[in-house]
Amino acid sequence: MGGMLERTRMVARRLRTDVAHAEHELRRWLAGDLPGPDSVLVVLGCQRSGTTLMTEILDEDPDAKVYPEHSSLSASDRRSHLRLGNYETVARRIARSRHPLVVLKPLVESQHAGTLLDALPAARGLWMFRHYADVTRSNLARFGRDNGIRNLRSIAQRRENDWRSEAVSEEVAHVASRFFSETMSPYDAAAIFWWARNALYFDQGLGDRNDLRTCRYEELVATPEAVMRGVYRFANRDYPGNRILARVSDSSVGRGRNVDLSHEVRKLCEEMLARLEQAHREGASCAYSR
Repeated sequence: MGGMLERTRMVARRLRTDVAHAEHELRRWLAGDLPGPDSVLVVLGCQRSGTTLMTEILDEDPDAKVYPEHSSLSASDRRSHLRLGNYETVARRIARSRHPLVVLKPLVESQHAGTLLDALPAARGLWMFRHYADVTRSNLARFGRDNGIRNLRSIAQRRENDWRSEAVSEEVAHVASRFFSETMSPYDAAAIFWWARNALYFDQGLGDRNDLRTCRYEELVATPEAVMRGVYRFANRDYPGNRILARVSDSSVGRGRNVDLSHEVRKLCEEMLARLEQAHREGASCAYSR
């Protein structure tokens, strides 16, 4: 009952926001504003890493049009309604928008981050990351206890036409197949999936791109104004004020501290988290400019 009520509230919020955005775009059309956004933000990373919170914050900006994972941009994906259509087609669709800022959250395209950013004019990317234990707990709580095993199975078996196994490196595929079994700990499986998705940041050389920054969830909820000012500076947009931060809460930080992971899996994830934090500190953070 509680889940249904929350979904109803989410749908109601989305409808109110869509109406507000439609009214805003109509006013811009009547005022003679030309189509074509000034900035495009693409939110990437592993599921349950704060990507929804980031898009919800940006959705409070009346100048922004947000396309979540399930949107008209993924309507051609009849199987899961998650995959974007042809990137050139998506670019043409975005180019017709009269919103100054367009935001996409195509998480299942994170393995093609560079190609996607290159295809979208004026696009910049945010790679969201969060502590692996909190992501592991949130993943299984949101999608079910078997979700980690389902996700890792796709990588271990190198399944074709599956976003989970697309563009994975030989190292990632080897680690997934070495750990995977149908009876493994679901928490270990979810944690390794977090490791695999964040490995994409390094395997694609995203730290070398000037059009992509990292954004750590724990910093976002602890110092939301500083982080979001950085995001808007990165997007070359004026910060619209703290009214966009109403939904920010740090209540979920550390909720995965008691997740039971094997020593080897925890070590693997600690090493990846350290790499992400180092990249974040050394200038890839959305809160800082190069």
